[in-house]
Amino acid sequence: FKFMHYDNRADPSAFRNRQIAWHTVFEHASLQINFTGSIRLLSQYMTGDTQINNLNSGFRSNVDFESWYILISKVINKHRLSARYEYFNTDDLDAFLTSIHNSNETGWAWMLAYHYQLRANLKLGLEWLQIKTNRETRLNIEGIPSETENQLLLNINFNF
Repeated sequence: FKFMHYDNRADPSAFRNRQIAWHTVFEHASLQINFTGSIRLLSQYMTGDTQINNLNSGFRSNVDFESWYILISKVINKHRLSARYEYFNTDDLDAFLTSIHNSNETGWAWMLAYHYQLRANLKLGLEWLQIKTNRETRLNIEGIPSETENQLLLNINFNF
């Protein structure tokens, strides 16, 4: 089990080299359980906020965020099968909250993966990822607030 508190101590009103400083603070907790030599459970939870208050441009933003996932993985000889579920949301706390500027978003993702250890330094993998998000701002832009994306990824990992 691990726990961490993060604070980048940025000045949210700072503006240097055309860059705005985001003050970000979050808590993070993670857990890893090895049930047997071949089955592993991983989980993580994170919650925090990030904000800017640029006095030069008048732009302000304040967003709370939360995310968690759970992953289970099983190794069978040279094969690894993994599945993960993730949930996330952001809450836009800006003073000018209107439906056109509202950045609130919620979503979830599924991932299924298969990896094969071909050699000690060579691994092949196939991953499928599906992400579904709901963001009210899309209603004004695209006419629908939710979106589902799918990705199929073939990867080759070579270590040297």
